[in-house]
Amino acid sequence: MLRALVTGWLALPTPAVSQESGVVARLQAYTNWAVAAIAVGSVLIAAIKLAIGQRPRGRHAR
Repeated sequence: MLRALVTGWLALPTPAVSQESGVVARLQAYTNWAVAAIAVGSVLIAAIKLAIGQRPRGRHAR
């Protein structure tokens, strides 16, 4: 009985996970816009930081 309690969960069938159908495809379709928005926002923030860093500072800057 102890053996059945300890190893019983190992006999559970695993669900089929693929990117073409099922939960994975649904989650990817649901979050694609967020991933794209974060990527575009990150590039814009990096470009702004670069532009600010290139600006001369101070009164006598050339």
